[in-house]
Amino acid sequence: MRGVVKVSGIILFLLIPGQVVAQESLEERVSRLEKLLSEQQEEKEKDFRVHWKEGLRFDTHDKTVQLKIGGRINTDFVWIDESDKLKRNIGEQNDEVEFRRARIYLAGTIYERVIFKSEYDFTGGDADFKDVYLGLTKVPVVGNIRVGHFKEPMSLEQQTSGKYITFLERSVADALVPGRNTGAMVHNTECDGNLTWAIGAFKTANDFGETNVESQGAVTARITGTPWRDEESNRLIHVGLSGSYRANPSDSTRFRARPEINTADRFVDTLAMNADETMLWGAEAAVVCGPFSAQAEYLMANVESDIMRDPTFSGFYVYGSVFLTPGDRRPYSSKSGSFGRVKPQKNAFTKGDGIGAIELAGRFSTLDLDSESVNGGELDNYTFGVNWYLNPNTRIMLNLIRSNVESNGNAEAATVRFAIDF
Repeated sequence: MRGVVKVSGIILFLLIPGQVVAQESLEERVSRLEKLLSEQQEEKEKDFRVHWKEGLRFDTHDKTVQLKIGGRINTDFVWIDESDKLKRNIGEQNDEVEFRRARIYLAGTIYERVIFKSEYDFTGGDADFKDVYLGLTKVPVVGNIRVGHFKEPMSLEQQTSGKYITFLERSVADALVPGRNTGAMVHNTECDGNLTWAIGAFKTANDFGETNVESQGAVTARITGTPWRDEESNRLIHVGLSGSYRANPSDSTRFRARPEINTADRFVDTLAMNADETMLWGAEAAVVCGPFSAQAEYLMANVESDIMRDPTFSGFYVYGSVFLTPGDRRPYSSKSGSFGRVKPQKNAFTKGDGIGAIELAGRFSTLDLDSESVNGGELDNYTFGVNWYLNPNTRIMLNLIRSNVESNGNAEAATVRFAIDF
């Protein structure tokens, strides 16, 4: 008589005691079964587990491969009114509706140490490069290496993702900060996450990450620290310094800015300048105290040009914000030395009485592009903002803006954004 035992789809025939096993012993059959089960477990660990974590994620069971598919959509509505003087000197501004961002990306970690991201923006009618890079983590001495097309390491406002900034647009002072270019960077965190540093070499690239031998070359670095931080009460002080040396071929140096409205004309502009080299400098600070936060930066550009008599341009901003909903706050990322995703304590339009998170904010920013023989203009901006975070991935933003251009008039605008990212 035979007993039958089924384990994971494999039938093991066991003979009753005393019966002769013709071909293999019980020990051999058990060993073979254990081997088959081990092989099945190895195959299972290679399978992907699909789950949601502020985005669609695919992980192997042993976490050696982790992938994420994501994207974002920003739809903006702009109503703007300008003075007659500004209309004459700069041009008529129009009410607009635009898709500010329409992006999709694939990012992940392969075999624990190799990271990558491939992100494209379709708002211009083609697939422009955003973050497209390959990286290595836990590299001895340097920590992390990144190669490709990505943001140069400068400015707290610039390093904070557009998904998480407090206002629809970055301040007018951001005109003095380099954006994404193609290059290589080493970076790391130290002192239990209380210190970050990054330094990289870059070449100015077009919207597809391409450069040539005549492109502007740069070395850019940033260091940040949190000299005081209490995670339990969400209180911290952040400080940082950054700089960029840029070798300028021919007339490639230019600084200009819109009035924190992407559809508006550029209200100040140095035009192209013939310069030998440029030094950019930045100092940043932020304070978070529960629902309250404040942030400021001072930025400066020193242009070496005999023709232009070595002009110096500068700008700064300062702003504060407060959450009206209990328990909500601006989260800080010690990995990047910047701010991250707001996660409401209670999401709106779900079970219960949640209304999401509501934030009020105000900012003053200024940019001075008049120096020596350059008359680029001076721009002051006053912005009041209301943010309604329905959930961690969706928010509605309102900005009321007043812009003053010295000697050229002023403009007022109301802007609304419907934003979702995953």
